[in-house]
Amino acid sequence: MELLRALNTEGRPYLVYIDAEFQTYRVPADNDVLENKGFIKTPYDHGMEKGNFGNNKYHFLLNLGFIIVNPYTHTSHFALFHSNFMSPDGGFDNPQILEPGYTTCSPYTDYKITEKRAIIGEKGTFQYFSDFQGDAKKQDAFKEINAIYNASINEAEMMESFATLAFFLNDIAPHAMIVHKGRNDLYALSNTAHLFGLTVPAIITRDLARVPLRLPGLEKSKLEIVQAYFTASAPLPNNIGKADPVHRRLHMIKGNLIALREALLGEMRAFFITKWGAAAGTIAAHNPLVDCVYTAIMDLGLGSSADVAIFAYGSGLGGV
Repeated sequence: MELLRALNTEGRPYLVYIDAEFQTYRVPADNDVLENKGFIKTPYDHGMEKGNFGNNKYHFLLNLGFIIVNPYTHTSHFALFHSNFMSPDGGFDNPQILEPGYTTCSPYTDYKITEKRAIIGEKGTFQYFSDFQGDAKKQDAFKEINAIYNASINEAEMMESFATLAFFLNDIAPHAMIVHKGRNDLYALSNTAHLFGLTVPAIITRDLARVPLRLPGLEKSKLEIVQAYFTASAPLPNNIGKADPVHRRLHMIKGNLIALREALLGEMRAFFITKWGAAAGTIAAHNPLVDCVYTAIMDLGLGSSADVAIFAYGSGLGGV
C-alpha cells in the first residue's frame, strides 16, 4: 500500500476509492416526480439512447464499496441498499432490470435472480420495466427479481448500510481525495443520500474516466480491461524514449502492481466469504469492492495524472 499512499491527495488525510452498482429509473420529463422531490437527474453524456427521448433518468445505489487508505492502514467497506422499484413514495415505477453479475448479493440470491431473469431473456440489454408493457409474464418476473433481491437484505443489514453511508458522508468524504471512474456513481450516491435525508458534503474527486488513454494495444477504457492491461503492460518499443510516459511507468512498477492487485483481491475474497460463505469467494468485475481494487490499480498506473474536480451536492454536481 506504500505506493498508493504516495499518490496525490490534495493534502487530504485519506485516499478513498469508491465504486457503486446502481439502479437507473426513467421518468417522463413532463411529469417528473423525482425531480419534484429534489433528486438529481443524470445528464446524457453520449446522446439519447433509444426510448429516452422525452424522459429523464436517475441513479440510486444498490451496492456501495469503498477502500480507505491512510498513512497507517487501509480498510474496506461495503453497503447494500434495497431496490426502490414500486416504492409507495412514487416515481420509482420504471427502473432498469436488476441484472445478475451487475448486482452484488449472496450466491443463493444471485442464483434465484438468474432463474427469473431467464424468463425475460435478452440478457445484458438492461431493459426498463416499461419495455415489457403488455407482457404480464415478463413483468411478473421483473417484479419477482426485485422482490428476491430486496428480501435478501434484512433489517439489520439495512441499518448497517445506512450507518456505513452516513459514516462515509460525514466522517470520511470531507477529509478525503475520492477516486472513481465515471460520474454516475456520484449521482447514485447523491440521490440515495437525499432519499435517506443525508447531506453530501463538498468533496474533492479524481475521475479517472476523464483521462484519455492512448497506449499500444489498449483499445477500450473499461475499468476491467484497463487494470488487466496495467498489470500486464504491452511490450515497450525498441527505442524506450518513444514510449508514452505512462507506458514507461507501468513497466517500472509492474511487479508492484501485480503484487498489490493480488493482495487486495485476496482481501476482498476473504471479505465476501466471511459475509456469505465459501461460494461467495468467486469474485469478479462489477462487485464494487473488486472494482475499487481495479480503480486503485488504474490510479496508481497513471500516477495520479487525472484531473481533479469539485463535487458539490445541490449545485448540479458541479465539475464531476
